[in-house]
Amino acid sequence: AQGILQPFSGFAAGLAGGRPGQEFSSSAGGMDHPCCVGVVRKADGLMGKDTGIGKKQLKGYYTAPESNNGTRMGVVVVHDIFGMGIPNTKYVVDYFASKGFHAVAPDIFAGKDLEPDAWPADEFEIKEELGGDKFTKWWGSITSEEFFGKVKADVDDSTAFLRRKGCGKFAIIGFCWGGKAAEVAAMGGRFNAAISCHGCMHTKETYTEVKAKASMMYISVSGDDFFPASVQEEIKEAGAPVKIFEGVGHGFMVRGDFEKDSKVNATANEAFDLALAHMKKACLRKPKYVKVSGLKPTSRGFNAIVKVAEEPKAVEAAAGTFTEAVCGDETGAFVLSLKDDQKQGIAKDTVLTVRNASVRMVNGHIRVVVDKWGKLDLSAPETTPEEVKTSNNISATEYELAAE
Repeated sequence: AQGILQPFSGFAAGLAGGRPGQEFSSSAGGMDHPCCVGVVRKADGLMGKDTGIGKKQLKGYYTAPESNNGTRMGVVVVHDIFGMGIPNTKYVVDYFASKGFHAVAPDIFAGKDLEPDAWPADEFEIKEELGGDKFTKWWGSITSEEFFGKVKADVDDSTAFLRRKGCGKFAIIGFCWGGKAAEVAAMGGRFNAAISCHGCMHTKETYTEVKAKASMMYISVSGDDFFPASVQEEIKEAGAPVKIFEGVGHGFMVRGDFEKDSKVNATANEAFDLALAHMKKACLRKPKYVKVSGLKPTSRGFNAIVKVAEEPKAVEAAAGTFTEAVCGDETGAFVLSLKDDQKQGIAKDTVLTVRNASVRMVNGHIRVVVDKWGKLDLSAPETTPEEVKTSNNISATEYELAAE
């Protein structure tokens, strides 16, 4: 095995080495051949470290950059069906760290009561046939709505982990099954950029849902049964950046034989260059700001520039004492709930930017909160509200939960 950036060019340098995996056939989930077969890497060139993520201490792998690239973007890498037991995904994490990003890969299959935890493979071969009843059942488990809900929770913990490393923006990239997981996770509004690499189960409808939340890119190959040409075209027509490579197979970005196949080597380098460019472009996008009057009980992941209209007040509650401040703009006002570590610097007439904030309903009334995925920014914004329309305090309206 060889470490990142030696002596092959680009991404392929970090993944050179390993032996070809065995190829099997599969009929699971409509598949007539397996995904993700190819070369499994050797682990002796890794640069990062295993780590625990979040309060649950989810297993993961993290690599810090030797020097930051100035974007303050953190990258979440989602593995394929072989999980984190083989080092392929870890090399991807190392690669993004070599480009100046803090990068982490959560072991999404760990602790989920899957049987097996990940599809069995070691650094030299795939241990069980990718087909038959066992694989069909297992594939159904990891593509269920319930399981993708767990994926979202693990990814949220991963972004919180990266925020503690100083990251303020986030990208997610996934491979094969992980490409679909990345698309699903990006629907939660945490990511500036999301990339599916030779992913599966994508549709025009899923792209339409995710594009309102993140800048989504799809990288795939021609003749890929897991992402048919007809669907590729539909998604492209809907506005997505879709790059289709010719002459390489499904899984080429992580399981191609970069050392022996110059075509795969060059194509993988080009694909990762595209992913990098997509991430950096997303960093340059100006955030969108909402007006207070447009907020609803279901509002999530929004940014707003507001002015504090009254001196903050301490409030006693069953959970303890916290602080509330009436804030707003020329269209309306709301009550901002603050934790002890958030109230410093908040006073009447302070102008602040709430980033990635959410509405939380308290006894039927709107409260705006900025949790661990958001930020209260006291630096001077480009525009400042001249006045606050306190006569339209949306937190004064009581809402009732409507029966379905």
